[in-house]
Amino acid sequence: MDKIKFILNGVEKEFLGNRGDNAKVFLRNHGIITMREGCDGEGNCGLCSIILDGKVVNSCLLIVGQLEGREVYTTEFFSNKRDLNTLQKAMVMAGVVQCGYCSPSIYLALNTLLKVNANPSKEDVKDALSSILCRCTGYEQMFDVITIYNKLLNNEIVDEEKILKEMRVVEKSVCKMDGPKLVRGEKAFVEDYVDPDACILKVLGSPYASAYINDIDVSEAEKVPGVVYILTYKNSPDKVYGRSGQSYPEPSPYDRRIIGQKVYHVGDRVAAVLAETEEAAIEAIKLIKVDYEVLKPVATLEEAMAEDAPIIHNGHISYGTSKTVDNSNIDPREVPVFYNFPVGEDVRKNKVASSKGGMGDVEIGFQEADCVIERTYRTKKAHCTPSEPHVVYSKMVDGRLVVHASTQVPWHARRVIASILDIPENKIRVIKENVGGGFGAKQDMLIEDLSCYLTWITGRGVYYRFTREEEFIAGTSRHDMIITVKLGAKKDGKITAIQMDVKSNTGAFGNHALTVSKNVCNVPLPLFIVPNIKFNIDVYYSNLPNAGAYRGYGAPQGTFALMTAIDELSHEMGLEYSDILKKNTVRSGDKLELLAQLAEIGKGNAEEIASCALIETMEKAMELIDWKNKPKSKKDHIKIGHGMAIVQQKSGIPDIDTANAMIKMLNDGTFIVHMGGTDLGTGLNTVSAQLAAEHLQTDFESVHIIAADTDNTPFDVGAYASSGTHFSCGAVLNAVKKMETIILEAASEMLKEDVKDLKLAYPSKVVGKTGEVTYEQIAFKTQSGKGKGQLIAHANFTTSLHAFPYGTHICEVAVNTNTGEVKINKYYAIHDCGVPINPKLAKGQIFGAVIQSIGHSLYEEMKFDQNAKPLNANLLDYKVAKINDIPEDFRVEFVYTAEENEKYGPRKSVGEISINGAAPALATAIHDATGVWVREWPFSPESILKALGKI
Repeated sequence: MDKIKFILNGVEKEFLGNRGDNAKVFLRNHGIITMREGCDGEGNCGLCSIILDGKVVNSCLLIVGQLEGREVYTTEFFSNKRDLNTLQKAMVMAGVVQCGYCSPSIYLALNTLLKVNANPSKEDVKDALSSILCRCTGYEQMFDVITIYNKLLNNEIVDEEKILKEMRVVEKSVCKMDGPKLVRGEKAFVEDYVDPDACILKVLGSPYASAYINDIDVSEAEKVPGVVYILTYKNSPDKVYGRSGQSYPEPSPYDRRIIGQKVYHVGDRVAAVLAETEEAAIEAIKLIKVDYEVLKPVATLEEAMAEDAPIIHNGHISYGTSKTVDNSNIDPREVPVFYNFPVGEDVRKNKVASSKGGMGDVEIGFQEADCVIERTYRTKKAHCTPSEPHVVYSKMVDGRLVVHASTQVPWHARRVIASILDIPENKIRVIKENVGGGFGAKQDMLIEDLSCYLTWITGRGVYYRFTREEEFIAGTSRHDMIITVKLGAKKDGKITAIQMDVKSNTGAFGNHALTVSKNVCNVPLPLFIVPNIKFNIDVYYSNLPNAGAYRGYGAPQGTFALMTAIDELSHEMGLEYSDILKKNTVRSGDKLELLAQLAEIGKGNAEEIASCALIETMEKAMELIDWKNKPKSKKDHIKIGHGMAIVQQKSGIPDIDTANAMIKMLNDGTFIVHMGGTDLGTGLNTVSAQLAAEHLQTDFESVHIIAADTDNTPFDVGAYASSGTHFSCGAVLNAVKKMETIILEAASEMLKEDVKDLKLAYPSKVVGKTGEVTYEQIAFKTQSGKGKGQLIAHANFTTSLHAFPYGTHICEVAVNTNTGEVKINKYYAIHDCGVPINPKLAKGQIFGAVIQSIGHSLYEEMKFDQNAKPLNANLLDYKVAKINDIPEDFRVEFVYTAEENEKYGPRKSVGEISINGAAPALATAIHDATGVWVREWPFSPESILKALGKI
């Protein structure tokens, strides 16, 4: 051990340690928790930033010896008071603290910049933040931080949006409730709550995409000091389960064991080592000997569909219904497959699910058309790359399993864990900690199964965290697809028929296989009023890492194909693209008969659209970008083009999703809301409190939210399908309305007036004809020995309606025809989300989603060799957008809509719809610029040059 001296946060300190140890790990071990990790020491995420001698550096690239004699400052130094400093306050006010995993590093970078440049330019801010990965915000609001910061310094008023004058809290950009905690870098994430005596879990992954394990020898590994337990197929439970975070009964197959004798993709579990130190676990994994029988893998969607394709899942197949299949030729080494009910599967032909439907007769529609085209589009496998990889900490407390999870679905997780362990759900508590980016990937139970099983059988606390490589190969990604679109239209542009055929690759397991793939058609098709529609969907297993839920959930792929095909149709017919869209799109009052065929499961309901500002968003977008007047390029090889797409999504899943909430009045007349909704950094807790405060005529600060703890909050399906503002907030609003009723009843007794003569009034009181009483007085009375008891209200929210949000995404690109590079000059996202409860947070969601969609449109792609081995499972080779990749002119604006009986406006979603637009907008813009169609994402320079005939 060496003595190391350096100044840490203004204090000279002496430590004992090894000079060659990693500086980030060393500092975290000495209580500095504000440094996060997202790249396994590659140095390209910037989440572990520190200030070293006045410069922001990545601590993961340093060794302890490099700190000696130097000055080290971390976010803790700037956060040693309860109040936020000016820059921290500006960050929260700007809305850039979403999941918060990157916020401490962003703070250090901006703080350092402002010390040398009090009025930095946009380019200065880009330079300062260029190395920091923020997967949530889309970066655009980072520039607002500087403006707000300088206004605060000068005691100037920071302007807020004020549209609905009669509202006090709703439709105002109040600061995110957990923003102060996150920007200060306080304890928030799973990694911050791991006890010192916790064991570390490491997994030996398969080097092969398909293989049987003939034998495995762990005898030498078990001798490593500190090893607690080693799990292999030999001592793994036989339980088969599904990892999809979906409501029971799941349409996704149960096709997983904790560890099976067959591996289905590179990185699939072979052995799990639980040890008292990470070093012991890693050493033990090196000593495990495995005898594999290597099989031919299925590496592509085309290979999976082939008649002679190897059978990927050849185990026993069973159903929760009366259906049976021939199981005479199964291999007992395979994991069995169980379906709750048939979903059009043919597992022996690698088909995990299928669906078909429509309305009218497309053949008649095509016969009536004056023009018919058919085009095929391809989308590649993309990864959501959350800043925080999957992570869980499980332990035993009072004989119960307590799970600290980075999850979107705590209740689904509890149910699945209980099923695996064969114990009652009341023996399990799942606490959703702050999530460092979810984006759908944390809707699946990818690690909780293993950690909880080992905690249950050993009694030890288990900390399990994916490495970045594991996040790519053992996590879930977007489904890659082949989509064929056939369109027919009259001379005037009226579409007579649409047919969509979808082939989808779910990878090694069937997580969300059917529901994601149905959304390819379910989401974009109801944008149009067309009499004849047909869709066919087939989903296949392969030996690629598992696909699953990812923001947009199939809609980005389907919207890309359908919108691009419509633009191709417009050029085939010599019509204006925007005119065809306007002629065929849905409007307020239209009845969508197609919805009866498009339910996730079973039959849906035809639905009349209560509000739709789609045309208004198109017109506003086209006006902003000056649609028909492209700027002239100053260079011959640079071509300018405009592109556009209209988009929609659902707001939760009608007739399936449900949410619950409870509100209680405290002794001083303030409130605590217990809600099941799961905030992923989106601001769900904040907008719930805004609605509660608005309706109860109290201050925003008088409402506190407790959320997503299976012991302390009521059931909610979780954060997926864009359900938060509609379902979870709907439950809160219903509970608040019940609270209003019982407050008025209590006040009626106290004031001796009829309830009908009373109303809630600001601040926190009930006013009648003859008198008034405060909430505090009501609480004192009701909670006294002569009162009716503490005022508590519980409610749930369900609906049969979709509450469709709508939008138009429009862009201007410059295509370099010599290099194939695409530069986005302008990108405008115009949305109808009803009334945004918190405009700044809503804009942040849209900016972030657009940047993610620009990524999968232009450069993000998971690549594999012919043996299905990943080639770029790291953040060095898999490129994601950072601040220098955002459009030059990047805007989000809203078109407001209203509905009857919706006091606070229709609560439509924004989180997923915003990821659907970039691919078709960019594809149509590239064509407008160059005259070539690129029908496969990502639109790489190589693909554009090929389309141009230059390579």
